Amino acid sequence: MTLWRSMGLTALLFWLVCWPAAANMPVTEQLKQQLEEVKGAADADPQLVQSYETLLATIDANEKATQANQTLRDFMTAYNGQMSALQQQLDQVPEDPLFGPPPSEEPDDVELALTALDSAEADWRRQLSRNKQAMQQVERLPEVLPGELSDLSRQLRELTPVEPNEATPVPYWQFLANTKKLNLAIEGRQLQLQSYDKKKNALELEQQLLQSQLSAAQTQRERLQGMLSQTKQTVAQDLLRQSSALVGLAPEQDAQAKKTAEQLKRLARELSELVSSNDDQARRRQQLEQQTRQLTSERELIANNIQWLQKSTAFGATLRAKLRALPEQAPNDDLVGQIAQAHVRQFSLRQLPPIVDPRTLVNESEVEADPSEPASEPSGAANRIQGEADNDSVLPWDPEQSAAFWQQAESLQQQLVQQLDEEYEQFIITLTHLQTVREQYHLELTSSLSYLKQQQLWTRSHPPLWQWPEGFNRFTLLGIEQPLLDTLAQLRLQQPRQFALALVAVLAFGFALSRSRQHRRALAALPTIKQSFKPFRAKLFASLTGAVLMALMVVAMSKLLTAFWPQPEPLDIQALLTLAVVITLLMATLFTLGSPGGVLRDHLDWPKDYCNTLQRQAIASGLPSVLLLLAMMLGTLLAGAHGSELVRWLQLAVQALLLVLFLRMVAPRSLERVLPTVLRRPWFLKGLQLVVLTTQAVAFLLTVLGYYYAGLSVTLYLSTTMMVIVLFFIAGQLGRGWLLAEQHELRQQRLREEWLEQQAARQSEEGSAPAEPMPEIDEEQIELDEVNQQSFALLKGALLIGLGAALLGIWGSAVEQVQWFNDVVLWQVIEQTESGATLVNISLRSVLIAIGLLLLTLFAVQNLPGMLELLVLRRLDLQPGSGYAITTILRYLVILTGVMTAFAMVGFQWSKLQWLVAAVGVGLGFGLQEIFANFVSGLIILFERPIRIGDIVTINNLSGTVSRINTRATTIIDWDMKEIVVPNKAFITDQLINWSLTDPMTRVVISVGVAYGSDIDKAEELLHEVARDHPTVLDDPAPQVFFLSFGASSLDFELRLYIPAIESRNFVIHAINKAIDRRFREANIEIAFPQLDLHVRELPKAPPEDKGNAPND
Repeated sequence: MTLWRSMGLTALLFWLVCWPAAANMPVTEQLKQQLEEVKGAADADPQLVQSYETLLATIDANEKATQANQTLRDFMTAYNGQMSALQQQLDQVPEDPLFGPPPSEEPDDVELALTALDSAEADWRRQLSRNKQAMQQVERLPEVLPGELSDLSRQLRELTPVEPNEATPVPYWQFLANTKKLNLAIEGRQLQLQSYDKKKNALELEQQLLQSQLSAAQTQRERLQGMLSQTKQTVAQDLLRQSSALVGLAPEQDAQAKKTAEQLKRLARELSELVSSNDDQARRRQQLEQQTRQLTSERELIANNIQWLQKSTAFGATLRAKLRALPEQAPNDDLVGQIAQAHVRQFSLRQLPPIVDPRTLVNESEVEADPSEPASEPSGAANRIQGEADNDSVLPWDPEQSAAFWQQAESLQQQLVQQLDEEYEQFIITLTHLQTVREQYHLELTSSLSYLKQQQLWTRSHPPLWQWPEGFNRFTLLGIEQPLLDTLAQLRLQQPRQFALALVAVLAFGFALSRSRQHRRALAALPTIKQSFKPFRAKLFASLTGAVLMALMVVAMSKLLTAFWPQPEPLDIQALLTLAVVITLLMATLFTLGSPGGVLRDHLDWPKDYCNTLQRQAIASGLPSVLLLLAMMLGTLLAGAHGSELVRWLQLAVQALLLVLFLRMVAPRSLERVLPTVLRRPWFLKGLQLVVLTTQAVAFLLTVLGYYYAGLSVTLYLSTTMMVIVLFFIAGQLGRGWLLAEQHELRQQRLREEWLEQQAARQSEEGSAPAEPMPEIDEEQIELDEVNQQSFALLKGALLIGLGAALLGIWGSAVEQVQWFNDVVLWQVIEQTESGATLVNISLRSVLIAIGLLLLTLFAVQNLPGMLELLVLRRLDLQPGSGYAITTILRYLVILTGVMTAFAMVGFQWSKLQWLVAAVGVGLGFGLQEIFANFVSGLIILFERPIRIGDIVTINNLSGTVSRINTRATTIIDWDMKEIVVPNKAFITDQLINWSLTDPMTRVVISVGVAYGSDIDKAEELLHEVARDHPTVLDDPAPQVFFLSFGASSLDFELRLYIPAIESRNFVIHAINKAIDRRFREANIEIAFPQLDLHVRELPKAPPEDKGNAPND
């Protein structure tokens, strides 16, 4: 009271202070006129304009607040009258004409009444929804209003007074408007508090009225539908009686009349069945609608009161009961097919030919007969009718009876076809509505199930372990009131078929498990071949098969337990069974892989002490855990919807056993000896152990605190994570062994090719020298460093991506941040669909996935060639260079697909980028013409393949071997082993010689000159022999020798021969020349060489001797 009195005095003080100036404050129209004058001034002040606009907005808000306060006052004044009116309406609900009988029981009147009822019910449901929303707002008022009143009072006290100023009155007017605004807000909050009880009572009474109207509408709908169905059924039965009577009227000798009557009777039965089916589907739709509304109401009720419900352990039992009481999924029958069949049947009925009296056809045929025909000869139609009469032995019956029969049949057919057409139309509408309602029901059921499971996780199902409940007894411990033995003795087999199948499955899996153990022992006795894939694969599959069989046996044993309960398996039983299966798989996999002769010891060289530790701990922890989980299933089934303290203690024991197993698995000293070198980091090993310890400790702590289901879920997630890691490790080792085997075969293939090339070159040099045997590869020589690194990088990347996706799928439902990524909307785009424009949100999750897809695309493009060559291309009989073309094209496709998909995920629409394509085209036409020409030429080279990797080409006086074909240029290695980069455009526009495009065969021409006087026939024969004796020279085309000319100093011969590949050209020329020289010397045939004859016509005279200077004798 003191707070309200102080606020009232403060408001009165401000009102007295502002009262003299308030009278001088202009009205709204005057302020608007002043604002227009200010805006129209030449030197308009933007700040003054903004002040006027703010003032007008405040005045408008004050007027709305005044109206709202007056509405509250009027409500409190008229409260008693409104309550009396609502109560009177509630009392008069049964007397509402809408719930009375229709004007008549005719189908049209009943359907009109149903339509009016549906319209009124939809309006009442909308009002009820608004009423519930208003009730929620009203119920929050006592918690919200005191704080708002305090804030408004503080703002009013802190409001700075402004002195009146005739020159600039707007600030003072704004001060007055703000003061009034705060006073009206305080007054409104006070009125809301004063009217709280009355408002709540009025809403409750209005809600009671709406619920009463809806209940009466439901009853009235059932009554009207029953009346409509009964009326239609009466009409159908009446038509059935008429058709049955018509069958009796038709004589047995008239087959056509009998057949017509039977057809009409079948139509009448179809109508009766269709009316019943239509009524059943309508009732089914109403039931689904009611169940959907009930699910929505219960979920909203829990959501509105979840804050205080979660504080009570009794709410955990309520959630368990609600989860078990959730209705099953609606039957998933083919409504679309039924609608299609109804359309087809409706169409066939509309095409049904009308019934016509056969005698009428005869008379009409006589009238329409040709006058030129003899009168004694009947027409074609008359012949047909007469023939039918003769065949059926129709006895003549009274024409009047016949005419009455066919007239009644025609009328009855018209009525039946009309009723069936209308009923099928209604049936189609009913099925369409049922399909919509069923989809809504499925969505609501899924949403309710997900919501209740989420709330169950974070709701205490048990008190904390240190808070023992009072009166600790059998019910608290086991969740049952009778003694345990008596409860077990009262159990009866509820599902004998499931029990029999489960028992057979246990025996079958046990037998298969024993045979699998024998097979595994036989494989372990085989000698170990390092780096051999087949023994490794056989042992691995045998171990996994044994683990799967043990898991299936656990599933069968759980089915034996649940066969004694009639209700379906609860969700907590399914969670326990899943955990038992995961632990069984993990235990059996570790035990079999680490056993003597297993994969870990013999093929992966794991330390024996670590394998022995895993094997012992898997049995010591895994087997008791599985047995305890089966006991937990039995305890949960016995307790039903109640909590069982014993089950929680068993769960704590399972968590402790699993913690020991997990810590032994991730022990740093053991892991550092088996993990890859990259992962042998102390911080990684310690961090992994800390994560496992923390996660299982959190699960243990949650169970101790009473969050049984949360602890069970965390344990299940952690166990599944450990199992997934083991499986991915096995998959990695399996892939590694496969790649090693493939690399071994690839190396053998390449070594064989190199050996063949060496033998060909050796034979070219030495003639018919004996071939050396191909060396063999010892399997021990294959090491990891020799394997194609691209293939291993792609394998590791795929495993890491798969492991990350699996872990995200396991923990995604438990981590709220994963859902938060999808809730953060970065921008929105408009997409055109068949139904029109749709606004699509681009979330942070979409952007992260797009970035990850781009990185994955880049990683795949970098490592794709090695994997393709290792696993695919080497198995195909491809021409030289085809593998490189296939790899390059696939890389382009991967890049294009990855980039387009990533950009589409973030909102880029390629259909709206025509302008960008046009702009890029213009840019390519000018600035990037040459680059674009080279790029297109590169694509043409890859598709048309005028050159390939390994081809020997000559272009622009440049010869060499093609080594790489890129998007812009091609690399050629010339004979000096220099790499020359040639633009791709040159290979398309310039003259290109490809020595090995279609056929690597080439011709070698060797010129030989012999001396004049030599035996030319012998020389020709020797040249033929030399060519034939060389192993590389082809026989087809055969070598040729030509005596071409008489040279200046020799008789010129030319030896023309063909070899299979240009790579052998120089070796063949070398060997052929040596052989020619040897053979010619043996045959005394001189190989001519250029000679020059010098003729001296006159010698110069000797100079005279100088006698005076001659020496003395």
